[in-house]
Amino acid sequence: MSELGKTRIAIYVVSSILLALVVVAVVNNYSSSNYISPGLIQSPQNNFVILMNDPPVLPLGQVNSLYLYYSNILLHSSSDKWISLNESGSINLLEVQNVARIIAVENIPMGKYNIIRLENLSATVNYYGQNYSVEVYPKNLDSNPSNSIIVNSKNITFVDIAIFPKLFILGNEKGGIQFDMILKSKAFGTNDARSIFNFASTTQLSDFLKKGNNVTIVGTEIYKHIYSNIANAKVIITNVTISEDELSINIMNVGNATVEVNYILIYSFKNQRSNAPSFISTIFIVNKDGSLQQINTLNTTILYSNSTGYIIQPGEEVTLYYNGELNFVEFNNSHGWKSSHAKLELISGEKFTIVLVGDYSILASTQIILIKE
Repeated sequence: MSELGKTRIAIYVVSSILLALVVVAVVNNYSSSNYISPGLIQSPQNNFVILMNDPPVLPLGQVNSLYLYYSNILLHSSSDKWISLNESGSINLLEVQNVARIIAVENIPMGKYNIIRLENLSATVNYYGQNYSVEVYPKNLDSNPSNSIIVNSKNITFVDIAIFPKLFILGNEKGGIQFDMILKSKAFGTNDARSIFNFASTTQLSDFLKKGNNVTIVGTEIYKHIYSNIANAKVIITNVTISEDELSINIMNVGNATVEVNYILIYSFKNQRSNAPSFISTIFIVNKDGSLQQINTLNTTILYSNSTGYIIQPGEEVTLYYNGELNFVEFNNSHGWKSSHAKLELISGEKFTIVLVGDYSILASTQIILIKE
């Protein structure tokens, strides 16, 4: 097996689904008291509220915190103008599971808006007690709502943005580890407060519209709208064949929604001691023609440019196949996290986990036990 270059393979998705919810609330200025009428909200002060929700699914190892930073929030209007909110901040995504947190309260002009941008994104992760910088792609995340955002003078307009980061552990040229995160998003707008918030009609809006407040949004209508296709994406792995120079994975779409497969991740723990774990792993890009491309050098440009994976229709069963030497990287934490080239030696009884990662979420995973013929 050939040696890797100066940098090593991108190996694992640490956080395969981190969901961020951004809600834009537009409120007209009134001199009357705050009130909540059926579905409509008015306020005498601010007209723009943003909330973020990120319940993460964390695999492999101890991820103690994951902070996302942004330098500004911009809105793009239908008249081709950008409005800056001059709002920067950070949020630990592990602290907002199943809730949405208000991260900005602003005023914006009336009109139509079609893009919400989080600008100059960066992140840090605490992995086994050590902080690491995270390279984020793209640097500016544009969310395009599936319907029009119309800000009027009568009531609040809400915009829901769900952010789906994929966080990869990477080996680097110094034999250590680093992290890259790829982001995607969905968005939807409404002016019916009942479809996005689970609060009672007696809730005082002045108490609600404060930066740092949390709101439960799981189970609301807008939450269901954004995640309906994800919930309907049901894929199973029916068979896996793996050797030193071949990989074959049979998968079937058993749901009622079209799914897109972007990555295949394979890993095996060598040691699961809490103070000194070690594992080997590799990653494949699934191209739009169904071919597999193994990442055998650190190339996040290839990872990020993989905007379109392989589409599988409901009821369809396919085989994803790779013919060539399988390159793995070993990660160990015996004296600080290190990465090194690892030769794949298949041993009967060894356990491997296969993970299918879609455009927005983990689609399926299975564990196999090797039986060497």
